Amino acid sequence: MVKQILKFQTIEFNNFRPFKNEVLEFSQDPKKTITIVEGRNAAGKTSIIHGIEWCLYGEEKIDAVSKGKPRCNINALNQLKAGESITTSVKITLSDNSGPKYQIERVLTGKKNFDSKDKHFEPLAGGTVPNGFAWSTAQSFGEKMKSGGWDIIDDDNLFHSRLYRIFPKGIFEFIVFDGERLDSFFRENEKEHSFEKIKTGIERVSGIKVL
Repeated sequence: MVKQILKFQTIEFNNFRPFKNEVLEFSQDPKKTITIVEGRNAAGKTSIIHGIEWCLYGEEKIDAVSKGKPRCNINALNQLKAGESITTSVKITLSDNSGPKYQIERVLTGKKNFDSKDKHFEPLAGGTVPNGFAWSTAQSFGEKMKSGGWDIIDDDNLFHSRLYRIFPKGIFEFIVFDGERLDSFFRENEKEHSFEKIKTGIERVSGIKVL
């Protein structure tokens, strides 16, 4: 039996932070296994990490630069008229040797009911947004069937059950990170040396004490 390796295939961003409608494609070539994302400061590199984390778990570890900014694209949000809605979504497609295997998608919808100059922090939107909006979220998990179609579920319990089989929450920060997070992870500080952080991480993810 050939061992199947699960890998990112695409990430689709729709009105998520700086992205209006973008698709990030990852190399599927077994001889070229690294995909490099390059860009100037504030181009959206860290937003990719935020998008992956939000799509999977409905939350983000926000850095100082993004703190207070909503997940939905600001320009698209500001262009809405009363009665209109904005849809923010991130869809991740994971593949194995045979092609697409799983699809995870999270959607944030905001409907503008009336105009307002006042603002407030909205947890669902992940930041400060104008008053007058009604917000809701949804998520779905799809698994490719032998017939070629997708088995899609959106029930909360089933979603988390299937997701955690392949992406346990505790393992995220050890396999998905950017340069800033990697630097913070290994930086020594007064409370805990870097090797202790690694030791703690291994114990938390595996459940096995490291001697």
